[in-house]
Amino acid sequence: MINTLTYQEPKQQSKQDKILRGFFKVKTHFADIINAMLFEGKDVIHANELLLCDSDETIYFVYENRINVMERRRDILMHATVNGIPVYIGLEIQSTINYSMPYRLLLYDTMTYHLQYKLIDKDHREHFRPTGVMSTVLYSGDRTWHQPHSLLDRILVPEPLKGLMNTWKGNIHDIKEINVELLRNEKVKSLVSAVQTIYRWNKDTSTIRELVLSKEVAIVVAVMTNSEELVIRIEKEEREEVDMCQVLEEFKLESEMRGLERGRSLGLKQGIKQGIKQGLDQGVKQGKIQTIVNQLKSKFGFVSKELIMKIEESSDDKIDALTIKIIDARSEEELIEILS
Repeated sequence: MINTLTYQEPKQQSKQDKILRGFFKVKTHFADIINAMLFEGKDVIHANELLLCDSDETIYFVYENRINVMERRRDILMHATVNGIPVYIGLEIQSTINYSMPYRLLLYDTMTYHLQYKLIDKDHREHFRPTGVMSTVLYSGDRTWHQPHSLLDRILVPEPLKGLMNTWKGNIHDIKEINVELLRNEKVKSLVSAVQTIYRWNKDTSTIRELVLSKEVAIVVAVMTNSEELVIRIEKEEREEVDMCQVLEEFKLESEMRGLERGRSLGLKQGIKQGIKQGLDQGVKQGKIQTIVNQLKSKFGFVSKELIMKIEESSDDKIDALTIKIIDARSEEELIEILS
């Protein structure tokens, strides 16, 4: 029954996860992006026929006389109806290339099938027909996703088994390659278009002069492009419409100022460290000089100001050499000659 998978808010989500999942949990947003990614923009998935499901899935199994628990959390799982037939559609939002993604999707889908099976009374399992499960991935990173697109992309298959081993298609779609014209929902369209523009702009703000977004979409764009500090900057905006060109210019200026302050701070810290080191070195040197002067006074009974000045102006190496010569020195002149 559908109500057994009714949505429950997952625990311990990061702020970025909440923003992305929150946007695509909106049924109109979910339907539009799925239709664009999978059905060339055709109206196959209808928002009014979607039901948000619990994306936390757990399998209990016995291994080595112990009960083991496997828990997984999808980003989003929707129950849909296509041509009168129910189906589960999962959406993962991925900002980095994950080479284990097909395996993750296999695990998610297997757990969804397993959960359906376990919820059926044992007396009715003979005639049980599980609801189909399909997963897809919206990749939003700056690099191009080349592979893997299926489980077999990561498996070495013996020649006799090629074409026989089951694959697990990932349905992975790069947001940079989605045809914006296939999108109908204005928020989703502006989101995808903005992300594509951000990745093309190459830090030249003149190329994004016309990029004005709603505050909600601007925050999602910042999260998708991995700009955590930019999210904070946009959240402070009081306007409901955000001029991304202006925000990025201000953000760039603020970043440069912070960098300058950090540079000054590091310079000050470095100066302090250097000062401490120099002070310590000077203290050690003064200690050596005082020891030498005391030894000379003991040897000659008197030390001239000239010799003391020569010693104080000498390098560490010459002072070290002087300490060795003191024992054999017969006059100050010999020591002055060593220091000259």
